[in-house]
Amino acid sequence: MNSRLKTVHVTLTSRIAELLEAEVSSGRFANVSEAVRSATWKAFAIDPAAELQEAFALLDASDQPAPRTAAIVGEIRAVRRSNRKRRNAGLAS
Repeated sequence: MNSRLKTVHVTLTSRIAELLEAEVSSGRFANVSEAVRSATWKAFAIDPAAELQEAFALLDASDQPAPRTAAIVGEIRAVRRSNRKRRNAGLAS
C-alpha cells in the first residue's frame, strides 16, 4: 500500500463544512482532513450490509431458538462496535 497521501481540493457546502468543523471542535477528529477521510472511508470502502450479514450468519449458525427483539438488537450493536473498532484500528495505522 502506498503510504503517501494524495492532496486534493474539494468545495464543501456551508452545511457540510459546519458539520465537519463541529466534529473537529468536539475532539472527535484532529482536523477537517481527518474527518473527510473518515467519512469517505465509510461511504466508499465499507459494505453497509456486511454487519447485518455477519449478524444473520451468527444467528443461522446457532442451534438456539430465535432470540427476542432485545437480544437481536444487542447482537447487532455488538457487531457494530466490533466493526467500528476494526475500522478505527485500520484508520489509525
